[in-house]
Amino acid sequence: MIHHSTEAETIVIGSVFLDPSLFILAADAGITTDSFTPGIHARCWEAIEYFDGKGEDLEELLVADYISSKGTKCSFADITAITDKIETTSAFEHSLSRLRELNRLNTLTHSLTAACEAVKQPGYDWAELVDRVQPFVTESEAVLNSSGDADASEDGKAVLRMIDDIMAGKPDPRKFIKSGIADLDEKAKGYASTEMVVIGARPSRGKTALMNQCVVANLMTNKRVVLFSLEMSRQSIIECLASIKSQVNSWTLDRDLYEKQKKFREGVEWVMDHLDKSLFIFDSRTAKTIQQICSRTKAVEQQVNGLDLITADYAQIIMTQGRHNSTIDRISEVSREFKQQIMSSKCTGIMLAQLNRDCEKENRIPRASDLSSCGMLEQDADLLLLNSRPTKNWDAETRGFNGGIDQSQGGLMEYDHLLDIVKRRRGPTGSFPARFVPAVTTFHRVR
Repeated sequence: MIHHSTEAETIVIGSVFLDPSLFILAADAGITTDSFTPGIHARCWEAIEYFDGKGEDLEELLVADYISSKGTKCSFADITAITDKIETTSAFEHSLSRLRELNRLNTLTHSLTAACEAVKQPGYDWAELVDRVQPFVTESEAVLNSSGDADASEDGKAVLRMIDDIMAGKPDPRKFIKSGIADLDEKAKGYASTEMVVIGARPSRGKTALMNQCVVANLMTNKRVVLFSLEMSRQSIIECLASIKSQVNSWTLDRDLYEKQKKFREGVEWVMDHLDKSLFIFDSRTAKTIQQICSRTKAVEQQVNGLDLITADYAQIIMTQGRHNSTIDRISEVSREFKQQIMSSKCTGIMLAQLNRDCEKENRIPRASDLSSCGMLEQDADLLLLNSRPTKNWDAETRGFNGGIDQSQGGLMEYDHLLDIVKRRRGPTGSFPARFVPAVTTFHRVR
């Protein structure tokens, strides 16, 4: 939970416009862009830092132009809507103190989350973990008593209760779902509830396969899943899921032995048994915009009394109801709306995204900045997983992974891939190799 006060932010920003010398006091107090609510307020403070660093005058029009140049839609009226509310700087010190309190509170919350994630790690000392958490709870209560925010101390106490329960031998109360990838499930416990997972890759590198494999893995444990695809028809999706479940190549079905044909049919029947009960599939005919995706999700959530997983394929082609000046603005809205829906539904969300060509041009492993058209996806993602297929001439940055070797196993071609968790807010990062079998759109651990 991140705590903000838009009222205090408005007063601090407006006061600095009235008296730019107050910026030094704010900077000395540790106020940074992260102290402000993401969006106009945070971008506005970023602009203030920029112009102060260059020694230039602070003007509303220049700030609006700067924010727009950074990919956030902003007009002169948006800035004056903030500055016109502040006529004096009399409330500056009180509001600055409020932002400092919230800064400390957010630091405490982050520390509590980090301690929470240490739970059940091999060899971790339970007594040490409780000792780590308790001071943060005590200090957060002190901060909250002075700030008037009533939520975060309960967050800390909830972490302590969770640790006590696990120490007593009770199951981990945190909600995780399977990723469908053995190494990822073992090393990172899969995907967490309310976690926005962004899977990025170049075309034909297995983004959709990773998503579908996750869907099948969770249907096998009776999870409730909503799948949105703007690239494939409902029939094609059913076929892909059946192929993953049965491990039979549907494209060669007419030439396969009867046993494989029968096995694939059983896979289709398995998918149909879940359809409209625990699996809900929507294609571009029924959900083209992010608003439609959210609306369909809410309807299904009410129908089945809660969801475990929402998936969407893929970010760059999802539309919005409103008109935008740029692709960046549109994808930013898609990302933000999807994130809010995940938080509202209290489930895991997977959003696929396409990477630009920079990694191929520079002959390197993809990185977060390669997300095509929008950095907002990187910002909103709780877990960012990049999937790539290394080539023979990649450099040592591949961490010694022997890529680019095609092999045949059981008559099916396999390809080396590298799965790289480049960001995770509440857990470990790192990379690991995987074997991709395109015929049955499935990733396996390296033998």
